[in-house]
Amino acid sequence: MLFAWLLVLVPSATLFAEIYRYQDAQGNWIFSDRPRVHQGGASELEESMPHIALRVSPPESERNLAQRLLDHYQPVSDVEMSSLAVVKVKSAMGSGSGFFISRDGLLLTNRHVVKPPEDWAKQQQDYLEFVKVQLDELKRKLSLPRSHYRNPREYDRGKELLRERSLEYRQAKREFEMKHYTAQLQSSFEIELKDGSTFTAELVDLSSNYDLALLQMKGYRTPFIEPMSTGVLRQADKVYAIGSPLGISDMITVGIFNGTRGELLVTDARIMPGNSGGPLVNELGEVVGINTLKATEGNDPTERGFGLAIPVQIAFEEFELLRY
Repeated sequence: MLFAWLLVLVPSATLFAEIYRYQDAQGNWIFSDRPRVHQGGASELEESMPHIALRVSPPESERNLAQRLLDHYQPVSDVEMSSLAVVKVKSAMGSGSGFFISRDGLLLTNRHVVKPPEDWAKQQQDYLEFVKVQLDELKRKLSLPRSHYRNPREYDRGKELLRERSLEYRQAKREFEMKHYTAQLQSSFEIELKDGSTFTAELVDLSSNYDLALLQMKGYRTPFIEPMSTGVLRQADKVYAIGSPLGISDMITVGIFNGTRGELLVTDARIMPGNSGGPLVNELGEVVGINTLKATEGNDPTERGFGLAIPVQIAFEEFELLRY
């Protein structure tokens, strides 16, 4: 194919209801999402409760997601226990991973999971411009009347190809523009838990120094992963990468800690596209880093290589909310 399709995920909206209260002719109180309407057709909003957007809170049993997941999966190891706190994060950019770092729903992920990387838009625009140049050249070659070509069938095939590729180009350009616009404005993200249930998390903060973002799923008691509290990570220590590689939820790969590359942790635990933002944990189930990059010899992100993770201490330094 001359051109690759671009996909756009449109975030779902959260709905709120306006609740009105008034008395009927018998003096009974009426609660409704519509104001009272008199015989003349006018609604007396001044007699109703003011426009109040109410978010209906679920019962306590439904808010305690930590207990629900614990009862359902009954983990038998520390690493399996940590997996309860790992989520898939869906955005206009696609999907990645994340994990709860507090019991009140604070959630860490990579910045590039929720917002376009700085060079992403330019790369897409450069590619679109490259394709346009190719189409313009093909159009130029087909600009003469059909009778001027030695092989009319080749001319016909060229015209058909030009129509197909021009349509693909226009559609991809529109989709890129919509995806870029949506990603820039998006502040709510769909979160999928280990059991497949979905919720909404709001963007709280973005790091300007590291590939980190902080979200929060408010109103719920969530499972969370404790940061490594004592000791240091040493070479050959076993580590586990948890996340949603290639869109497959709730996967764990195991490897060893190889050392550091600048500020980043290096591991041979298999990290695939979609693992970004997920936790790198030790054998005690404590988070030591946030999976971010993969270093390989070639350009294929699915081939073997070394995974790179941002030390979790950096997230605590970047986001003030995590220090309380």
